[in-house]
Amino acid sequence: MTYLLAKDLEEIAALFEQDGDKHWSAWLRQDAADLKDGDIRGAHHFLSAFGGMGSINDSYGWSALNKKEEEPTTDESISQRLDAARNLAKALIGQNDR
Repeated sequence: MTYLLAKDLEEIAALFEQDGDKHWSAWLRQDAADLKDGDIRGAHHFLSAFGGMGSINDSYGWSALNKKEEEPTTDESISQRLDAARNLAKALIGQNDR
């Protein structure tokens, strides 16, 4: 499961790069690298990106999508991928807390 989350985060980071977002791309790439090294803190750090002012939700959450005038196809894809990765990270953390 750790490898799958790392792979997902790398793919989402690539989408961020295509969107010109260096901050969140670097954030997710570091989390993916940590996970590949067997460090579960990568999942915890990834989850810390959600919520609060300036969070990843502000840029790619559904509320951000609804504010855009153009078709949000790239952002919609990112948002859906983030949601899936977030669920996977929560499951991974829950699995390791047993």
